[in-house]
Amino acid sequence: MIRAIVSLEEIHQDYSGGIFCDVRYSLDGTDGYQEYLTGHIPDARFVSMDRDLAAKPGAGVGRHPLPSPEDFASALGRLGIAADTTVIAYDAVGGRFASRMVWMLRVIGQSAAVLDGGLQAWIDQPNNGTLQLAVPKWPTVNRQSVPWPSSEIATADEVADALSQGKLVVDARAPERYRGEVEPLDPQAGHIPGAVNLFLGGNYQTNSNYFKRRDQLEDRYRQAGFDSETICYCGSGVTACNNVLAAEAAGFPRPRLFVGPAPAADHRYPRAARRLGRPVGRAHRRPGRRPRRARARRVEAACAQHGHRRLQEDPGRAGRRLHQGRVHPGGRDVLR
Repeated sequence: MIRAIVSLEEIHQDYSGGIFCDVRYSLDGTDGYQEYLTGHIPDARFVSMDRDLAAKPGAGVGRHPLPSPEDFASALGRLGIAADTTVIAYDAVGGRFASRMVWMLRVIGQSAAVLDGGLQAWIDQPNNGTLQLAVPKWPTVNRQSVPWPSSEIATADEVADALSQGKLVVDARAPERYRGEVEPLDPQAGHIPGAVNLFLGGNYQTNSNYFKRRDQLEDRYRQAGFDSETICYCGSGVTACNNVLAAEAAGFPRPRLFVGPAPAADHRYPRAARRLGRPVGRAHRRPGRRPRRARARRVEAACAQHGHRRLQEDPGRAGRRLHQGRVHPGGRDVLR
């Protein structure tokens, strides 16, 4: 399998038969297709973050849940990407978003890599020629779906267990989002209690879209304490893939990814790190208030007594609050 991060020179030399995929995107949700139309690497295929690499967002699943294996296989088929094809993914920011596609392909066993430098790598070499404006055509292919491997993906319960056992859980977002000072995307600021911050921007050379050298990445991840049990996350399982791939490129075992839902948006995580050893979603008792689970059980019992199925069909306010924790921005033990 191709290395996780490759240079344009390596592609020309060893992977000339690979397919370029343009995965331009913006954190504000702006689709990169219009930018793709203004110029892309010749014959590159545009891949939509929201349509091809994620299922529909929603409560309880986050902003970028993984698509079903069947939907992902269908998207790859539409893109003409066969199972034996090597994929080179890029964007306009050095792979910060393209890493999502590469990670999705690598965990199901397909050869895929991030183009070091992204679109800028092509522009920086004049002998590559001009960017292409026309949208290329390609034949579709039939793809068999491959289940998402549980060994590569961490659930919320597994994140809680990892933290309770003192294992490393890493937040890839910018430090100010990790600390809860700003939150442009999710309604609640904060980070998972006990998680440490390793901003993905540190994978790159200063003011550059090119990754640091392998030895520099190796030092970075060794100092952070990465090992075979490390779990990475961000707000919705997109930019954390950059840390996952950078660690893999540096020679570390590929960390598991916690895709989401985003902890800050979901409110279903305990407040303090010590409570992450209990099931996530355990509600907190406030002084003078009865536990929410007890209230909800009484409501459910009353419904059952009178033959109602309201909680099963529409949990309503009491049911919805069963799995809601309380989070507070600021400090270390907050959700972000």
